[in-house]
Amino acid sequence: MSLCINPLCPRLDHQENANNRFCQSCGPHLLLENSYRVMRLLSDKSGFGKIYEVNDCGGVDSVAISPNGQTLVIGGRDGTIKTWRVSR
Repeated sequence: MSLCINPLCPRLDHQENANNRFCQSCGPHLLLENSYRVMRLLSDKSGFGKIYEVNDCGGVDSVAISPNGQTLVIGGRDGTIKTWRVSR
């Protein structure tokens, strides 16, 4: 499975997303920073926004996106945290 995190996507969990680099419902890239694939929602009750489990080769544990969809936070297994401003 691969989820789209575009807040306007009509079908975040389109079954063909797992085999593609682009969301099959709304079109944006599914790979964040060309290496992080969002696998499943972990929590939407964090107080920050939605938190997702991701799959990659670089040691990332989770991804969170703010409620307004403008800030992305990635937490690494090594304790690092990176933030990005999301463009639409």
